[in-house]
Amino acid sequence: MNLPSHILKILGKKSDEVVPDTKSNCFWATKYFFEPNSLPPTKLNGIEILKFVAENFVQIEEPQENDVFVIWSSSDTSLSPDKVDIQYLSTYPEGFPFGLVVEHSGIFLSDRMVFQKASPKDEDAFEVISQGQAFSSYQKLSWFRITYHRKKI
Repeated sequence: MNLPSHILKILGKKSDEVVPDTKSNCFWATKYFFEPNSLPPTKLNGIEILKFVAENFVQIEEPQENDVFVIWSSSDTSLSPDKVDIQYLSTYPEGFPFGLVVEHSGIFLSDRMVFQKASPKDEDAFEVISQGQAFSSYQKLSWFRITYHRKKI
């Protein structure tokens, strides 16, 4: 597995071990993977990560190494779309239709591994874990979708 040096420096650390008195979440970890100058760690919201992904990535069907994944849920499963189009959603001024919620994001690595921060909890560190572990809690939701995104060239 070939991780960027700035990611190796934070791997296994909590946000406040990277920069004292900071907090972060999976959305910041995703952005930091591609923008090492985005220190200090901070908590980004769903709209912020959506705009970052929409501006810098193209949505794809099948992920490869260093592609972003975004996990979505919906509070209204009867209206939820079969396909989530992140470019379309990025045009909404606030909130998302269909009760959509951005749950989680991270980066695909080789050998079905992912880079992520599991949650915004202070005790959670930046980690590399299996795709199955990263997705398992979301597979229990009544409705979820995963979108995949590749960095624009």
